[in-house]
Amino acid sequence: MQLQIISFIFIASTILQVMQIMPVCVSNQIHPFYPNPQHDIYRCGRRGQRSLLCDPDRVLSYNEANRIDTLLSAIRTDTNCSHCEVCGRKQHGYIVSIAVVENTSPPWSTEGFGEYILREWNFGNCEDDVVIVLASKTNEVYSAVGRSAELKLDYGNIVDNIHQKVEKIIKSGNYSYGLYRMAEEYRSSFLGKYEYYEEFPLWPVMHITVAALSVCLCLLLLFCCKEGLFFK
Repeated sequence: MQLQIISFIFIASTILQVMQIMPVCVSNQIHPFYPNPQHDIYRCGRRGQRSLLCDPDRVLSYNEANRIDTLLSAIRTDTNCSHCEVCGRKQHGYIVSIAVVENTSPPWSTEGFGEYILREWNFGNCEDDVVIVLASKTNEVYSAVGRSAELKLDYGNIVDNIHQKVEKIIKSGNYSYGLYRMAEEYRSSFLGKYEYYEEFPLWPVMHITVAALSVCLCLLLLFCCKEGLFFK
């Protein structure tokens, strides 16, 4: 009886250990460890400097990454805090960081990868941070936004609008300018200076043009009839 109890305890303990290990193994298989630019400064391609940008696959040139990183640091210092309890102690405003990869690890999507990095890096005071993810092979970009930052960004409406502004730039492969433009737009929004962009549809212009041409044609026909030009 005592032997059976010991065997049962051993089996149960083994099962629990396997259950604890499995999520780690699956997680590593789905999404390998991605470096943190504040700690893994060489793996992020920043040549030993702490940064808010990580590019382990060297999608951007070193100078391009430096230019963007300078703007990201400016956002941190130029913007006001989100007025949460710990904000005053850390003395910095909203934080925008960037994670660049060639491709996300299947079956993770760019969105899932972004949300993972937002939680793992956790650069903000109280969810007042944004992580921009660029997947270069698929020309995809995604912004993972903390809850406090989302409130400042008009409940996410500004995020959608920013993506609309840079969509064609990213699709064209001009990643450096696209990411810099996104960082600029987030800076403007956190400073309360954001301007919405609405792409003007072409169909109203076409309708107005056709209508104007039709009116001109009718007036021309009336003039010709009045002058009797058709009967000469």
